Parts: sequence; structure tokens; C-alpha cells
Amino acid sequence: MRRYCIFLGLLFVTLFSFAQNSQEVEVVVQGDTLRGVLDLPAEKVKQVILLLPGSGPTDRDGNNPQMKSNAYLQLSEELQKGGVGVLRIDKRGIGKSTVKNFNERSLRFETFVLDAIEWAKWLRSLGYEVIIAGHSEGSTIGILASQKVPVKGFISLAGPGRSAGEILQEQIGKQPKEIQEMALPILATLRTGTQVSDVHPFMMSLFRPSVQPYLISWMAVDPAEEISKLSMPVLVLQGDRDLQVRVEDAKILANRSKKSKIVILKGVNHVLKKTGKDRESNMKSYADPSHRIDPSVAREILSWLG
Repeated sequence: MRRYCIFLGLLFVTLFSFAQNSQEVEVVVQGDTLRGVLDLPAEKVKQVILLLPGSGPTDRDGNNPQMKSNAYLQLSEELQKGGVGVLRIDKRGIGKSTVKNFNERSLRFETFVLDAIEWAKWLRSLGYEVIIAGHSEGSTIGILASQKVPVKGFISLAGPGRSAGEILQEQIGKQPKEIQEMALPILATLRTGTQVSDVHPFMMSLFRPSVQPYLISWMAVDPAEEISKLSMPVLVLQGDRDLQVRVEDAKILANRSKKSKIVILKGVNHVLKKTGKDRESNMKSYADPSHRIDPSVAREILSWLG
């Protein structure tokens, strides 16, 4: 059973106001309360972008306990200036999205897909046309959700074009030999769908037994195969200084999509900010909220929306 609620704060702005407004909102999915914020421009809007967060404990602003970039908050601000509404959400169990008796072992990739579907349905219940935009892992989640609910378009922001297993193997392959020897055998077993009970303490953060069911469900998804099933227009945005997802991934997604436009953003990294060529300045932007996202991100989205 689903329950939809919308909370209007003290700064609620009516349709006759000339200021932007943000409204705390919530949706209850299978008894769990998920929360987000609906950012609306001053003028009445027809379309709203549902912005799905990337991997890890990422909240509505694009932050996690280790890094504060404010990337999603800044993107929403830029899109509002262009007259587009944005729904930014806290992932299940993150931020204000509370979960009763949370058990990591029971979490699956499909869980986040279901959450995205319910948020999209909620927006549609308010009369909005929905565009799903997913960042990083959220791109793959958005692809699957867009197959299940009517949406006007899909936007991939730094989204992988290959399975998580293939990307993890590539990333581990760049690590020192000692880490490769510990991690690659575990990864190979998980990719077959089998869990591993004996995990070295050094590998617990990535391969702890409680997260293995989620990893197995995630690695079973092929983003390129799934995006080929979408019939709506698709926009693929990818920075050429992304340290986590390659430009080749964006090209894979665009080539497999029936109605795609691909834009490679010059000098832009994984958190949508323009950085130098060196790794140090690139990584520094992940934890610097004063370093705003590159204007080209919102500009390309607004242009695509027409």
C-alpha cells in the first residue's frame, strides 16, 4: 500500500509568488518513509526532473558523510533558473529517508528501482510530466525505472555503459598487486552469483558479507542492454575528466539507445564540476561545495528540453 504526502514549510510560496520555492515531500513505499525536496521555479511548470543519486550513502544534495559537493543542489538551482522543476531525493536509509529495521543484507538493486518508480508515480499524480535523470549508479537505476512508468525522457549523468562487475574489475586492476590478489578472486566469485564467506578484513568495506547480495544483484544488470529497451528520448551527458566513468561508457549508452543525444562536457569531472587535468584538483572538488558545478550541465539539459 502506498501513501503520498506533501509538506509545505514556512517558506511555502503560492503560485502567485515571484520567488522560487522548495517543498519537503515524502512517499511511503512498502511501509518505509522516503523523503526529498521538490524545487519549483516561480512560474508554474509542466515538467519536473526526478534526480536519482549515485552510489553509496548519497543524499538529496549530492553529499555523503565523507564528502560534501552540493552537486545536486547546485544543479537544481541552475535548472530552476531555466524554468524547470526538480525533485531531489534522499536514498533509502540515507538523510531523512528513514527505514524501519534496516537490514543491509536484504537490500537489492531492484529496491532502489522500485523507489524511483514510486517517486515518478507520485509526481505524475500531481499532474507533472516526468523526466528521470540519474547520476552515476542512479543512471542505471533510472534506466530500469523508465521501463516501468511513463516518462517523457531520460537523462544519464556520468552513467556507466558496462556492468558494475566489469567496471569494478577495471578499477581494481589499477590498484597495487597486493590488493588485486585479495579483491579479484572475490569479485570473480560474486560475478557468478555466489557469495563469499571468507573476506580479508582489508576488503570488508567493499565486500563485507552483508553487502554481497546487493553487489550480485547490481552486477547482473547490463546498462547498455537495458537502455536499448527505452523508446523515449535520451540525453547522455559525460565529462571528459571523469575519474570513475569513461567517455567510452557514454558512447556505449548513446549507441544502444534508440533516440539519443550525447554531449561530452569538456573539463568536467564525475561530480559535474570543471577541474584541472591533475588528479589532486579533480578529487578536491568532490569535497568543496564552494566549487560550483559547470554551467554547461544545466545548459545542455535545458537545451535538450527545448
